[in-house]
Amino acid sequence: ALPQSKMTYVGYYWAFSAAVSNGVIDTMRKQANAKFTSNVELVALLEITNIAVLLVVLALQGQLSDLVAGCGDAHLMRFGVGSAVLKVGSSLVYQRALQLSPMSLSVPYLAFTPMLLLVTSYFLLGEKPAANGVAGVLVMTAGAYALNLVSGKGNSKVLEKVMEREAAAAAAAGGS
Repeated sequence: ALPQSKMTYVGYYWAFSAAVSNGVIDTMRKQANAKFTSNVELVALLEITNIAVLLVVLALQGQLSDLVAGCGDAHLMRFGVGSAVLKVGSSLVYQRALQLSPMSLSVPYLAFTPMLLLVTSYFLLGEKPAANGVAGVLVMTAGAYALNLVSGKGNSKVLEKVMEREAAAAAAAGGS
């Protein structure tokens, strides 16, 4: 086992790697919008691909039997199904945001995620964040929004067009 100080740095490495990967994935998702007639098709392809890759990784690690054994655990299955429904729902909503607006307007709203995690981890897991952790999340979230405000000043016309397109799409679909 690694000492705590080394574990922290390893955790930072994984978090940074995930951030870079997500940035690339978001760009690819934005480009893929033009190739699909609906967001559901694109999100389905992404999720099926995720499952296939994860199954290959489990097979290579010799852990497919652990997956099969986990399917017999009702509590784990409820967690898995609930998690999957939330993941698909959030992917569809996020894909719609990427379809309608520039990434520079959509992605900064994800900076609010750490704030939500502080609250949900407190209530669901009993984790109590340290004051400096809360301060860091507040600074990071405020910084992301401040950057968007500064860089987004010229985007007000773009945002108006996005809102008009969404209203037109809702009207065409019979929504309000």
